[in-house]
Amino acid sequence: MNAILSFAASLAITVLAHHYATAKKVMDIPNHRSSHTQPTPRGGGISFVVTFSAYLAMSGLQNKSDWRLVAALLGGGLAIALVGFLDDHRGLSPRF
Repeated sequence: MNAILSFAASLAITVLAHHYATAKKVMDIPNHRSSHTQPTPRGGGISFVVTFSAYLAMSGLQNKSDWRLVAALLGGGLAIALVGFLDDHRGLSPRF
């Protein structure tokens, strides 16, 4: 049941992220180094971040995982997700 719920949540969030990116024109424009040839919406990774973070939190709340591990994975993962979000919306320099 958890797998079905996770899949449904991930699918729904991906659809919402696609609509958001299209409406706000948060697009990746292809260049000579791109693997795609058409403009592609950015930000679909948010579905993975949300569903995996929820899984980790539930795992910690149900005492299936050590809270120190949950905190480390959530803290590090959310920090990386924030950098990715900022890069998608503002375009961070490679130096950052």
